[in-house]
Amino acid sequence: MRTLIALACLALAACAGSGAPSAGAVGVAQTEFAAPMSRVRIAAVSALGSRSMRIVALGSAAGGETIRAQGPGGSAELRLVRKGPDATRMIATVNGGAMPADRTAADALLADTARFLESAAR
Repeated sequence: MRTLIALACLALAACAGSGAPSAGAVGVAQTEFAAPMSRVRIAAVSALGSRSMRIVALGSAAGGETIRAQGPGGSAELRLVRKGPDATRMIATVNGGAMPADRTAADALLADTARFLESAAR
């Protein structure tokens, strides 16, 4: 089951990365932060809150965590993957609603997370 989910995520990421329109109104983007997963998690939750999205589910798997959030008419899933003690990859998937469901919306969540992470470091 995990393999199937991983393959589906890779397929979505490949479509989003190609610049092609997202089928099914889904936007996917990813980046790597030079920060531990605990700090990225706090910044990601702050980014979701700034967009009036509430956390509806938290999950963990080997080497990572998943945060699911719901907003006015849309949802987001953030996958945090520990790449090292001070490195975390974040994959953002946005599904319609108040945020347009394209790669721009997913990129905006990543940018907001980076901004919150930077402001917390000051």
